[in-house]
Amino acid sequence: MQVQKEEVREALINKAADEFFQHGFEKASIRRIAKAAGTTIGNFYNYFQNKEELFYTITTPVYENFIDLFSDHHQEQVEHGIHLEISKDLRNKIHEAMKGFDKAFSKGLVILIDGSKGTKYEHVREEILVFITVHFENHLKVVSESAQRQFHPYFSRAIASGFLDGLLDILKKEYSKSEMESLVADYVLFYILGVADLG
Repeated sequence: MQVQKEEVREALINKAADEFFQHGFEKASIRRIAKAAGTTIGNFYNYFQNKEELFYTITTPVYENFIDLFSDHHQEQVEHGIHLEISKDLRNKIHEAMKGFDKAFSKGLVILIDGSKGTKYEHVREEILVFITVHFENHLKVVSESAQRQFHPYFSRAIASGFLDGLLDILKKEYSKSEMESLVADYVLFYILGVADLG
């Protein structure tokens, strides 16, 4: 049995991320991945059983971390009339959470949502959209109670859809790690404060 080398495995994962990012799962080529990683197709199968296993190696941790990120943020309650000092504190907390948005995670999230056709994650965009919609609904409940007004049931869905599309647009661009953290933190904060000001 051939001894696996960690550097070869990492090269395959990194080059596969580039391939899936550019072509999506269905059109991604094991041949191109192996060549870009500096190895052969035969050697590829010493590390991964198939393209699916390699795809899930990249996307499953991203899926779990993204859900965890929103679940953790859900503990922060946003109320109407947030003061500047609270906004700064909230921004710092969000900025800290965004440190997980490194280049690998950002690319993996785009692959997961936009490049997963033909895999078990091909409907994950809708799943994540529903998750974010519920998240915004909970924020709007706080606003509704304080402002004594009701929002249309579809409103949260529209906000969530715009949020997800905008986030993906950011993640598809090239930024330094610090720029990405700052940009995503500002983007998330903008949505939170915008929802809070609806009251």
